[in-house]
Amino acid sequence: MISASRHIDIHADLGAVAAFVREVTNLPRWTDFFRSVGARTGGYHAVESVVGPIATRILESPDGGGLLCTIESIIAGVRETATVHLLPAGDAVRVEFTIALPDDASPGLRARADATLADELVRLRGICETAVRA
Repeated sequence: MISASRHIDIHADLGAVAAFVREVTNLPRWTDFFRSVGARTGGYHAVESVVGPIATRILESPDGGGLLCTIESIIAGVRETATVHLLPAGDAVRVEFTIALPDDASPGLRARADATLADELVRLRGICETAVRA
């Protein structure tokens, strides 16, 4: 598997950004892949995604002075992951979002993935920075 990754700095408290990112129910608010989130059963939430129904959870672990959130989804019986790495960056939080792509991903797919990640991170920054100002 190859991956696509983008980062952005968010001017908010690391704890506040982490509290938002670690909640599966917030995924549809800032990502395009997740459409809606249902009930949690057996550690996973029932999720409606762009590829249909899936099961998703977020695992977290301390990492490099920050937090690594792993978004784990079961899609057609296959475990897929994306990561959101939160690191202190002066008066901001550096957020790095990484997704897996198929090994045979075309240059067009890679470019669309990069653009989507950039849009999603801008959306996440808007939500988190607005919450700080409120």
